[in-house]
Amino acid sequence: MSEEGGPDPRTDGERTVRGRPAAPGTGIGTLVSLDAPTVGIAASAETMPPERIREVLVGAIRDTGEALAALSLSLDPQAAEILEFQTAFLADPGLIEEINTVLGTADDRPLAVWSRVMEAQIRPVEEEEDEYFRARAADLRDMERSVADRLAAVRTERRTIPHGSILCGDDLSPSTFLSLDRDRLEGIALARGSATSHVAMLARSRGIPMVVALAEPPAPGARAIVDGSGGNLVIHPSISTLATFERRVEAAGVSDEILFAPAILPSGERVGIHINVDDPSAVSEREWRACDGVGLMRSEFLFSSDGSPPDEESQYSAYRSILEHLDGRPAIIRTLDVGGDKPVAALDQPAESNPFLGLRGIRLCLARPSVFSLQLRALMRAAVHGDLRIMLPMVCVQEEIDRTRRLCDELLTQLTDSGQKARRPPIGIMIETPVAALGARTLDADFFSIGSNDLIQYTMAASRDGGTGVAELLDPTHPVILRLIGETVAAGRERGIEVGLCGDMASDPAATEALLRCGLRKLSVAPAAIGAVKHRISQIEGEGT
Repeated sequence: MSEEGGPDPRTDGERTVRGRPAAPGTGIGTLVSLDAPTVGIAASAETMPPERIREVLVGAIRDTGEALAALSLSLDPQAAEILEFQTAFLADPGLIEEINTVLGTADDRPLAVWSRVMEAQIRPVEEEEDEYFRARAADLRDMERSVADRLAAVRTERRTIPHGSILCGDDLSPSTFLSLDRDRLEGIALARGSATSHVAMLARSRGIPMVVALAEPPAPGARAIVDGSGGNLVIHPSISTLATFERRVEAAGVSDEILFAPAILPSGERVGIHINVDDPSAVSEREWRACDGVGLMRSEFLFSSDGSPPDEESQYSAYRSILEHLDGRPAIIRTLDVGGDKPVAALDQPAESNPFLGLRGIRLCLARPSVFSLQLRALMRAAVHGDLRIMLPMVCVQEEIDRTRRLCDELLTQLTDSGQKARRPPIGIMIETPVAALGARTLDADFFSIGSNDLIQYTMAASRDGGTGVAELLDPTHPVILRLIGETVAAGRERGIEVGLCGDMASDPAATEALLRCGLRKLSVAPAAIGAVKHRISQIEGEGT
């Protein structure tokens, strides 16, 4: 037996459990469970009259919200925004109305009433067909448990885990994840979970490998490997398997010589390695130094949890700060990309039976010119401070580009007439649909950036969040996908338009050579993937790329 209590790794006790990738990378460690025991809600606490139950619940909800707000102050903006969703939910007067409705019809104990109220909130979310919305159930479960812990007088302190832990269990809540010492965490392996959950977003931004939807629930105590890129959990790995994955980890942890050097092909061509930025505060100084620029900055982080749009000054300051980090290197900032799976309350989006094919991306921005104009004004003002470029999401037809250019011209005139310094930067587009890829020779834009996630989804008619039923169709190296990428690159070269790729495919070293053979010489990757992709490029041999 090994020290961890499982089979000796020199034997054939190795098992691979299939799941779905949620955050790329490789983690090697010991499975550790943090699943909390189910609170005995029905049998807990004393019985009380309805008015006292209401008083106790209101107090526990208030205290929980205040604790979450205090925790948010110590977190980066991305993590704080996730907790803001929870604090806003707990502060909603409608929650107290639900309690009033249940009082007198449920058990006469606070925990039982709270359980009944939350089940009514959670069940419809868990039954949603769209995985993105189902993933929000984890946040609701998190709030249910946090308030229940306060009602049961359970102390919730920072969770301690051993060094080299792979967290396993059914699911993981955002507040639990944020309470962990992440320096001790090597990976996450969940029986349920979702690639679109808030925990998955946090794991990706922090470079923690994660797999979800495992075919069988992992048990704690065993030595294991989380293959976050392939979506597998290897339990009791053999010595040879450990060696293989250790080499992968070593390759990802490249030397400074590779990390900070330009990526050069055997032909002498340079490959630009830029980064995707969800939240600037989550990018380390080493990552800022190691990249050739920002290939995709998602501006959605500027919107608050209630969806209210940021004002012009706060946007201008954020964009200028990015340029100052880059010190002359380019920053491609994508205009607001909401709709589909990313609703924003302030934009008054219509209810749509198929929002992925509806008013999203540039379509929604052009339909809401007041919000769009604020962003374009801020971008053009910031552009005088560095190499800023504007990128439009979900463009399918030339008219969308032309309307944006005309709006920019009008706004630039307003800015200069009022004495403000501004310039109209290059305006490029994302290639995210087959019509854009096949029509790239007819689209007049200053640059193209291929969004591989949506391009694969729309080409294969398979939702990237559609679950295991269609997951096998989402193959980034499918010949048709590579052909569409190659067609876009060829169109750009013919017309002198720069072409890059900023989807998840760029961050996967296993896809690097295929992308280079398509003719790409600019990749925008997750910050944590810079070293691994540069290392892969350094290993490529021959002139065929």
